[in-house]
This record gives sequence, C-alpha cells and structure tokens, in this order.
Amino acid sequence: MNFKNFNLHQLVIFEAIWVARNLTRAAETLHMTQPGVSAALTRLRSSLNDPLFIWDGTNMNPTPRAHQLAPKIHALLADFDDVIQNTPPDIADTDREFMLVSVDYVFAGLGSRLLRRFRDQAPGARLRMTNVDLAMFEHSERFGVDLMIAPDMGFSNQNMEMERLYEDAYVGIAAVDNPLVRTQPGIDEFALMPKIYFNSSAVGIANHENMALEHGISDHSYTLLTYSYLTIPFLLQHSDCVAMVPLRVANLLLKGTDIKVFELPQAVPPLTVNLYWPSRLTGDREHQWLRDQVRAAAAE
Repeated sequence: MNFKNFNLHQLVIFEAIWVARNLTRAAETLHMTQPGVSAALTRLRSSLNDPLFIWDGTNMNPTPRAHQLAPKIHALLADFDDVIQNTPPDIADTDREFMLVSVDYVFAGLGSRLLRRFRDQAPGARLRMTNVDLAMFEHSERFGVDLMIAPDMGFSNQNMEMERLYEDAYVGIAAVDNPLVRTQPGIDEFALMPKIYFNSSAVGIANHENMALEHGISDHSYTLLTYSYLTIPFLLQHSDCVAMVPLRVANLLLKGTDIKVFELPQAVPPLTVNLYWPSRLTGDREHQWLRDQVRAAAAE
C-alpha cells in the first residue's frame, strides 16, 4: 500500500459503516452524501484489497478482514484524536450518550448510584438504559450497545469482551404473613410449597434460574412464572407462594414491599453477572470511564 496516497478520512468512513451497517445511515452520521460514502468505500476496498462490507439486501455485513481491522482502526482514530486535541479527553466536558443494556432489576439496583456518578463527574453525558435482548449480544454494533450487564449466558462472541462484575447468592422470599414460612423451611417443606419463579426466556437469553435449579433445588415445579423479578413481591402478597431470587434483588425489595427473606434449604450455585462490551471500545477512554463507574456502582 502507498501510504502517501492513503486518506485518513477513509478510516473514519470505515468506522461509520462498521457501526451503522448501512451506507445511508453512515452518510447521515458523517454529514456526507450516500454516493460519497460509497465512493470512499470503493477506494478503501482497493487500498486494503478486501471487500470489507458486503450488502445482503438489508445490511452491510463485515468480512473477516473487517472484523480484524475494526478494533485497530477504532484505537488508531482515538489516538489520532488525542494528538489533534493535544490533551486527553476530559470526561467532565463530554456530551456523549452511552447505551447501557441490562434487565429491570439490575437497573433498579445500580441505576441511582450510576446516575449520581454521571451527574457528579460528567454532567453533560447521557445514559440510555435499554432492556437486554439476545440480538443485541450477537449484533451489538448494529444496536449501538456500549455496555451490557447480564448473567453469564454461556455464549461467546469474538467481537465482545467479557468481565465478571459480581456473584450473587440465591435466597427465598415470601410475604410477611405467609403461614407456610413462620420458621426456616426444611427441604421437604420447601419442596411442597407453591412457587413463583422468574423466567428470562421472554428476552431470549439463557434462563439462569433454571440452570441454578438444575444444580440445586431438586423439585422446581412452579405455580406461576413471571418475566420480571420486580413483579414477584406484589404477586406474593396475601399468598402462600414463595420465590427464589438473587440476594441483591431481595435486599432491594425489602426496602419497599412487605416480604421476608429466608435461607434456601438446599445449596444453589450463585448467579454470575458479567459486563460485556464491543472489543473495538476497549481502548476508548470515555468507555473505560463508563466501565469504571459501573464497577464502582456494583461494589457500593
């Protein structure tokens, strides 16, 4: 390749197409015309001797070569921006929007602490909280995902980084007036109790509670399945049902609902919650700050 004839702006266009997966949307992001972006992609393909992105009728899908280049190009553009600005980016001045993907009980537990950190350190930054979906894990760039907080789903994605955020023990909960839970239940007693369970299959991710049950509680028949942990205390009211939830959820629910917490009579593997993010953002300084804030909020 003749670097004297290489236009750095082509890498900016590569980055925009990588994120948008569409030439028209990339052009809108860059304030260019669609033909201009198309012509730049043609030149970039010629320079790198690879198609880079292939149209399937709906999206511009990256080639294996593009997947190799994406994190390097993102890091190069970030470093170049630092050189041009002459100083590292100051998070206090950013107006960037971060998309954080998780489930309602995680947002309910971490959200206020994370929001406080945003307002204290980066008052111009914006945080968009969105419910997790399997498609977001598989195509994070298409959805604009910055960071995902989710149970260990057993999936792998070569374009996503993963880091353990915390582990959470499971406990039992019941309404304070539940006549079946006046004392700590034994194994046989618990097996006979009607149960409310959480099921995450509605959002297309692995049902971590079922996986825990398979290795712990021998009888996991249920009376009711719900899509959200936050509905459980209201379902338990004036009921003889019990439920199994992570300890962090139980502590959250204790603050505003009439429930009591009890130890499960059988050991259940803890819930592992991970951070996931696109590999191309690993070296992004503002994204590093975001990850630091989530870690700190989870540790409080």
